[in-house]
Amino acid sequence: MIARPIAQKLGEVLGQQIIYENRGGGGGLIAGELVAHSAPDGYTLLVTAGNTNVFPTLLYDKVPFDPVKDFIPITNFAIIPNVLVAYPGFPPKTLQELVAYGKANPGKINWASSAMERAVIWR
Repeated sequence: MIARPIAQKLGEVLGQQIIYENRGGGGGLIAGELVAHSAPDGYTLLVTAGNTNVFPTLLYDKVPFDPVKDFIPITNFAIIPNVLVAYPGFPPKTLQELVAYGKANPGKINWASSAMERAVIWR
């Protein structure tokens, strides 16, 4: 949604066609692996959230790329705000209460993230 119009405008500025290919899945691992193993010629870019390069190294024993060695940040072109929400019956009502609740109840909170706090062009 964010990268497609930027790719179109970039193509107009450069005077050449830019092909934008959406490779969703695996929390960014599929696209990250594709770009990490592409020719390092500057023609393949990865648009991703910064945390897409951090979380896999914390969650998985094997990651198909090294976010520090395989990618070089080029620019930050969008900031997407996050919202923290819970169902109405969840006891904590503030961030401080959530932290205290989590410490008092280890392993009892499930959470999800869109993994898009900011979009960045890489490689």
